[in-house]
Amino acid sequence: MNNYEAYVYKITVKIIGKIYIGYHKGLFNDSYFNSSEDEQMKKDLSKYDYDIELIATGTKEDMTYLEHKMLKEVDAKNNPMYYNKTNGGSKFLKTDNLDLLYEAVESGEYLKTISYKELKEKERYQVREKELDLSHARDLGEKIEELRGDMSGWTPLLIFEGMADDGDDTLGNGNHTLYGAGRASKNFDISDIKCHVIPKKIWSKYDDLSLETFCASQNPAASKPSLSMPDDYYVNLLIRRKEEKDIDIHSDTNYDLLCDKFNLTRIKATNRMKKATSNFKAKQILPPGHIIISYSKENNSEEYRELKDAVQQGRTDSTWATSFSSGHFKWQDLFQRDFLKLDFDKIKYIKFYIYHNSAEYKQRWDDLSGDNPYQTSIRNGLDLLFKDLGSEKEVQYDIEVLSFSKPNPILSKAS
Repeated sequence: MNNYEAYVYKITVKIIGKIYIGYHKGLFNDSYFNSSEDEQMKKDLSKYDYDIELIATGTKEDMTYLEHKMLKEVDAKNNPMYYNKTNGGSKFLKTDNLDLLYEAVESGEYLKTISYKELKEKERYQVREKELDLSHARDLGEKIEELRGDMSGWTPLLIFEGMADDGDDTLGNGNHTLYGAGRASKNFDISDIKCHVIPKKIWSKYDDLSLETFCASQNPAASKPSLSMPDDYYVNLLIRRKEEKDIDIHSDTNYDLLCDKFNLTRIKATNRMKKATSNFKAKQILPPGHIIISYSKENNSEEYRELKDAVQQGRTDSTWATSFSSGHFKWQDLFQRDFLKLDFDKIKYIKFYIYHNSAEYKQRWDDLSGDNPYQTSIRNGLDLLFKDLGSEKEVQYDIEVLSFSKPNPILSKAS
């Protein structure tokens, strides 16, 4: 079964060894051949034998990105052994591809030295929810003091030329560095600081989310003396890229962004993607201004305490109660609790409280389609279990599904 949207292919002219790499939306065995506009390639294909190789299949987004990566790795547009006139780039890549900015930083193309006095007066481009981590800033101040104010070897800061409302430059990162330099300046003169000054003609090509992503990626996880982004930032970034750019959360481009630019491990990137997917689904089904109710012991929420009280009050001489997460509930799990120890000569009614820990769990519980829906399988199992108990011991049961969301108390107070 062909369940992919697009593919990447490679054409190699045998006797010459020259290559063309392309992307196509559709199936590999359709009537499409190639999209090259190179006249020499047309002549060579007519004259010599060639091979067509399927490189990969997948989503349109991932295949466009793969084509771009492969062409960029060999700089195909400037490589005499490739027919490609560009290094790839669909509408998605043209609006989200930050290669020019990364290349400018890595090559030092726009590197300048600027005085501390001038830098501390510049407007800041702040991308973190948390304005300043004082502990980290003080640590940087101590490092600068150890250097006696000599910051000539410091990791360069980032500046966007002419971004401020008054036409001045904007500091893309370095809040903590400048705070630390301010502390150290009480005892030492602060040297000029290296900065990547990105021209307006370069950064103005990108939208706000792309620029924010770039600034945030200059604070990767533990690779230089700067504060790495908090986990929630990665999760929210993935959700925003999905909402604003329709970039699939588990796409290859997001993996590369998290692993290559933010220095996360593949495992950590995957975990952030899973959480982002769950949170994104929650946003789709949550009413505006609502949050998911936590019934976990760790959070000790009001709802958790109410559930705990309800379970305790439901355990009397003739009744019993228990609670389960909808994501982990199997009727067989009862046997791992005190169920088998119950005296069914006395117990005549059992209450099950079910709560949802995530949007995925709620959606799975509510979905009654398919051959064997999750909720139906649980209810059928309980029916079977209680059939004998009901006929022999006259025991009945009931399931109560608890509320999934509630109004955000912070928003409620604000209004």
